[in-house]
Amino acid sequence: MAAFAGKLNITIGANTGELEKKLKDVNKRIKALGKSLTDFGKDMSLLTAPIMAVGTAAFGVGIKVQNAFRTIKIGTGAAGAALKGLQDDFKAIAVLGPQSFDDSAKAIADLNTMTGASGKVLQELSVAVLDASRMMGTDLGGTITSLGKLLNNWSLGAEQGVAVLDKLFVASQATGMGLDAIAQGVTVSGSALRTLGLGLDESIALISTLDKAGLNSQQAMKSLSRALVALAKEGITDTSQALTTIIDQIKGAETMGEALDIGKNMFGIKAGADWTIAIREGKIEFSELLALLQTAGGTITDTSRETMTLGERWSTLGNQAAMALEPLGTRLVQLAEEYMPNVTGVLSDFSLELSDTTIVIGAFVAA
Repeated sequence: MAAFAGKLNITIGANTGELEKKLKDVNKRIKALGKSLTDFGKDMSLLTAPIMAVGTAAFGVGIKVQNAFRTIKIGTGAAGAALKGLQDDFKAIAVLGPQSFDDSAKAIADLNTMTGASGKVLQELSVAVLDASRMMGTDLGGTITSLGKLLNNWSLGAEQGVAVLDKLFVASQATGMGLDAIAQGVTVSGSALRTLGLGLDESIALISTLDKAGLNSQQAMKSLSRALVALAKEGITDTSQALTTIIDQIKGAETMGEALDIGKNMFGIKAGADWTIAIREGKIEFSELLALLQTAGGTITDTSRETMTLGERWSTLGNQAAMALEPLGTRLVQLAEEYMPNVTGVLSDFSLELSDTTIVIGAFVAA
């Protein structure tokens, strides 16, 4: 291989005196940074080499918990003791299921906002919502919103939330209507249902039964309101017995033609036919479902326990292990936040100092 015979010429043009001065100043800053890092090292020396791996995992947990607390703070606007209480509620439920820390925080924040609940009531309601949403495959935020609106519309307290959710869960299992859709139907038609003298159990059963029969529940309820007016014209003003009266009249008609006429007069032409056929075929009967709703307590908890997969059990165990590292992780995050401004500040100044001095290097190779 031939030897290199050329020349390398390098030209440096700069105010070297100014550069030297700035580099000395940067050197002082680096030494100060070194002292800060040494102090940081003293804190970190409490961790032995085998524990460093645990420290890394704990740091990750600390970040996740910090994000969860941020979600709760932003979602509720809580501060002081109230915020601390919600944070404790989060820690309590995060280890009880396979859900992510983000979902646990969302449940705590949104349910607190929708119902005002906290403490044990909030924890139990959050776990039930998380389990129901996971098993039914619903959107967590949507389930929280639909349940919260139902409770508010029916003037029910948060302490009744788990029982209501159990009823919605059972009704969905029995009819195939989505849990959120049942809750929304009972909420939208709440006033009309109460006017008919129906309680919450009867309303859940009716709405989900109408859907199973192929009737649009919201449209059906509108037509039922029309039927109340028709009954009033006949002198029947006891609205609590209105639905029973209509069903009895249609069932009691001697022919389908007579039944359709009754249905048309009560509900209108289109809705009357739908109602009449469903009633005559026994599709509006919901006594069996009503009986199921009245014994629905604990269904979500029992079903979750009986159907949890190995993967979900493993994730639950992972959440429990992670939360055990939370105190260490939180401290590591605090240390990082304490020393990070020193590190970023010096490095930023160093970058600015170099940019103030122009160094031009030109190089070429001559044969």
